Amino acid sequence: MKERRYDLYGDQLRDKWLMVANNTKHKCDQILKDLLSQEKHLQLNQEDTQQLILWNRNTQVKIS
Repeated sequence: MKERRYDLYGDQLRDKWLMVANNTKHKCDQILKDLLSQEKHLQLNQEDTQQLILWNRNTQVKIS
């Protein structure tokens, strides 16, 4: 009985962290899109833009 309760708690905790991770990923993607849409104002060159995209891709954690 206790073991099952801990399993449920672990599942709930995992689900909460998945939700946090997904929300964080979405927010990072949105910030990057907003930043790149203002490229003309920021005067980013192609190398800077590619570096931002690469950084964003590398910081995304794959959660299964």
